Amino acid sequence: MKKILSLLLIYFLTLGISYSDTSVEFLEQKNYVILNKKNGKYHKPSCEYGIQAADKEYIKKPLFRYTPASCCYPKRGKNKKYIIIPNFKTKNLSIYYIDGYKYKKPSSKPRTMAAKSLINEIQKSKCSIHFAIYGIAQQPDIEKALINAKNRGVDVRGVVDMTQNNKNIYSGTENFIKKLGNIHNDYEIADKNVKDDFDKEFDITAAIMHNKFFVFDNQKVFTGSTNISSSGIGGYNTNVNVLINSRKIAELYNQEFEQMYDLKFHTIKKELIGNKNILVDNDTKVSVFFAPKNKVFANELHNLITSAEKSIYVEMFYLTNKHLINDLILAKQKDVDVKIILDASSANNEFSAHKILRDANIPVKIENWGGKMHTKAAIIDEKYYIIGSMNWTGKAELHNDENLLIIENKKLAKNATKHFKKLWNTIPNEYLQKIPKAEGIESKYSCFDGLDNDHDGKIDCKDEDCLDCCRRKKIY
Repeated sequence: MKKILSLLLIYFLTLGISYSDTSVEFLEQKNYVILNKKNGKYHKPSCEYGIQAADKEYIKKPLFRYTPASCCYPKRGKNKKYIIIPNFKTKNLSIYYIDGYKYKKPSSKPRTMAAKSLINEIQKSKCSIHFAIYGIAQQPDIEKALINAKNRGVDVRGVVDMTQNNKNIYSGTENFIKKLGNIHNDYEIADKNVKDDFDKEFDITAAIMHNKFFVFDNQKVFTGSTNISSSGIGGYNTNVNVLINSRKIAELYNQEFEQMYDLKFHTIKKELIGNKNILVDNDTKVSVFFAPKNKVFANELHNLITSAEKSIYVEMFYLTNKHLINDLILAKQKDVDVKIILDASSANNEFSAHKILRDANIPVKIENWGGKMHTKAAIIDEKYYIIGSMNWTGKAELHNDENLLIIENKKLAKNATKHFKKLWNTIPNEYLQKIPKAEGIESKYSCFDGLDNDHDGKIDCKDEDCLDCCRRKKIY
């Protein structure tokens, strides 16, 4: 008899009761939840996903019959939690530098603070993870974290780049798409020949989806220059990432993501507004720009460089944009302290700006680390820190899917300046005039890292430029 009465009690408690004017506090106190009648999942009364459900009602929290929504009642797992120590931190912003010169070869392990931070955020996510990445390779811990998130009910969706041949630059990407699902790419666009913003035709598949960002629970954004690869976030190339806790900035990144997920890539997208001077902390403002719709090089970055009074320090993979080159030269002519670090593989490209800049008496060092100078960053007047996925090229601004942040925070800019000078001092002064070969005896570790650093189809000791180095170690 008692068992029957208990079952009847539970049944009546799970009957729907509508509360249109009752406060969230009252509902939580009385143990009510929001039932999404469409999918049979229930949410906490304060949950925006429950509140926004089209077919919902308030019920007493059921002991069975309905399923708890993972965003409000996440399943407990055995995820490994990493201790995270950012290189710089405010209340709502954290910076993670990856110093490539410290590593002898790439790694599939999450050995960088950036990798550990990313995995922690994936594991903590309750409702949604939206990502836009160039591709993914040899990062099993990150792949596993994303798949586990999907399995526990998190809305995990992504976009990646595909080449003209419908292939990704990273071989692991296509297999990851099969495992995770819900990943779109720019090759899926039906009309490959579209107009650019200047009403000129170009093949849209020749542009790339070059972003590297994640949005967590419509609240946090992880972005920067780092690819999700063994040489990127695994640690070998020099990069920088930022984690921002801001609903407004997350909303902007989600808007950009949703456009691409709906196959509106490159010049097909709409320009986002309300993206400037967003207050993240009391002393931190962030402006967010998305290429190719926001012409940030021609406007905001041009204005910052030409109005600089003290210093401009640049860390860049590719620097070929003639307008920005001219802006840097004009700044130097006004006695602004301009210094630039470039990547060795890009400096061996015929379009590299290092010769023009050096001829204008701007000190330009070409790295000799082995791994790439893959950062796309600048510090201006120890007030502004510019980071993101954008190389300073015409294609990055006019064709590619990219993002760039201008962060106004003096303490951060001072910290980034200190980091720049540390990188500068690791490069011998002889590379103020010379260009080291990206794969060879001049670039340490490059002949034993398993990578084709100079993109000539030859790796390590099979590359002629490595023969002297290999003979010294008796490797043939």
